[in-house]
This record gives sequence, C-alpha cells and structure tokens, in this order.
Amino acid sequence: MVNGKAALLEIPHFKEVAHLILDCGNCGTKTETYKSGHRVEDKGQKITLTVERKDDLRRRLLKGENCTIEIPTLGLEIPAATLPARFMPLSDFLHQTLTDVLRHAQASGHASNPELKAFVQKLLGFMDGEGLPATMIFDDPAGNTYVESFSAPEIDSTIVTDLYERSAEAEALVGQSYERTPI
Repeated sequence: MVNGKAALLEIPHFKEVAHLILDCGNCGTKTETYKSGHRVEDKGQKITLTVERKDDLRRRLLKGENCTIEIPTLGLEIPAATLPARFMPLSDFLHQTLTDVLRHAQASGHASNPELKAFVQKLLGFMDGEGLPATMIFDDPAGNTYVESFSAPEIDSTIVTDLYERSAEAEALVGQSYERTPI
C-alpha cells in the first residue's frame, strides 16, 4: 500500500513549492519530490555561488527540475535529467551526487578507474573545504531554482543571479512555446 502526502512549502525570500511524499508500506521505500508551486518564469535564471568556506555548503538548495549544476574547478557538470527536483543543503546534495557517481561506476565496472578516483578525491576535498574559493553555477531555464542567502533580505555578495532569454531549445525543454502570443 502506498501512502501519499502533499503540502505547500513557503521558502522565505523565494516562493511556494509543492512537497510531495510517497511512502510504500510494502517495501519501505520513501520518495520525496518538490515541484514549483508557480509557473515557468518568463526568463531563464543562472545563479552563480562563490563558495568561500565550508560553511557555505550548509546553504539550502531547491534544485528545479530543469536545473543544470556545474562546478568548473572540479570539471563537474550535473545535467538536469540526472537528478529530480530536490530541496536540501548543498552538502547533502553533493553527498548524494557522490553516492550516485560511485554507484554508477560500480555498476559499469569503472570503480577502479584512476581518473574517477582522482575526481572522487577532488569532490571529497571540495566538500571538506579544500580548494576554496570555488564557483558553483545553477542554470535553470525555467527559473525555479533557489540557493539560500545567509544575509537575506540584504544582498549576499557571494550569490549573483542573472536572468536570460531562453533559446528555442530551452523553451522546448521547459514546455513553453517559443512563439509567445499576447494574451
């Protein structure tokens, strides 16, 4: 038997999101998802976070369904389709990413690859505060990603948000018609 719960969650200085929980009484699996409580925004959004200290990884992230995440210094790019929408501290998100990378490497027989081992060490070091400052880039063509500011509502100098016009490809990705018609 599957039990489901849904609630609206108000994220301060952002917007309301739907929090959905499915709990399987038979196998014990619990799934949590987050969906934007709002429509696709008029413009895409690129958030650049400068991680200056390990403490910055305590910031909460709402990763939108269409958000790609990049950490250039690690050579890490996480495509939007890789992980569903999540709401968690960045440190937990990075731990989940590491777990997923290792699980995939084990399943594909690449766990002993020296390049993979070096990458894992770099990611673990980053999570432990090594190699800082470093940049994390969150590119969401739907505009539904959020990175917590420690100084909100004041400006946080470590977070830069840029809005942009979506390409035709990005419009299709977020399910919008590229040709906008006035209402």
